[in-house]
Amino acid sequence: YHAGPHGYGWQKQGVGIPTTTGTLVHDPLAIVLAEVQWTDAIPDDTFVYAAIQQAVAAYQAIIETRGLTVLMEPADLAGRVREQTTLIEGLVWTWVKGVLPQFHADWRIVAVEQEEVTVLGCTCGLGDQIGTAAEHDARNCDGIGWMTRGDIVTESRQSPGSYAYHEFKTTADASMNWEAQWAHKVQLVAGVVGIEARLGIRVDAVYVHALIKGKFQATWVAGEGAKGP
Repeated sequence: YHAGPHGYGWQKQGVGIPTTTGTLVHDPLAIVLAEVQWTDAIPDDTFVYAAIQQAVAAYQAIIETRGLTVLMEPADLAGRVREQTTLIEGLVWTWVKGVLPQFHADWRIVAVEQEEVTVLGCTCGLGDQIGTAAEHDARNCDGIGWMTRGDIVTESRQSPGSYAYHEFKTTADASMNWEAQWAHKVQLVAGVVGIEARLGIRVDAVYVHALIKGKFQATWVAGEGAKGP
């Protein structure tokens, strides 16, 4: 309403720099956990570092794609890029060093970041959550393909046959409200349904691993007010 010929018009207030996203943190963790799955051992630091550097390179590519190297002062941009890439490294290293040893002792990894297509509302007679999407398509099924991509599936080392589903979630603040939402999130249910259908297992527990990245807040300078994040 304000941008028309009789309105206030648009004025640029600043240039947005992308923050570290879940994908940029998920990817190196998936690489590390896939290695744990195949070797049943925690990879060395060199392997972890190489996985992290792929995510750092992906972030820097985002910066270049958005043309921020042209729009921003080099010093300002370089500082923020260092901040965000350090955050990627810190979140991954913290989980690998602080959580993975006990995680590996408790769980055997069954699957990492595998895409699932579970058919629901089957009309071809094969049945819901039975067979692959291709098999349903071959029978001219009008069911719905429910596409999911779960993070990690594990089997308990202490209780073989007991499976768990794990999700990594980055968040600015793991508040009580943030925690409470997961009891009602369809995403978790979808991931479990897809995994159970493909692997023929029952998932007994779901874990959400919170990777707390913090949030931008203005710095208050006495007599001058807020001065950026």
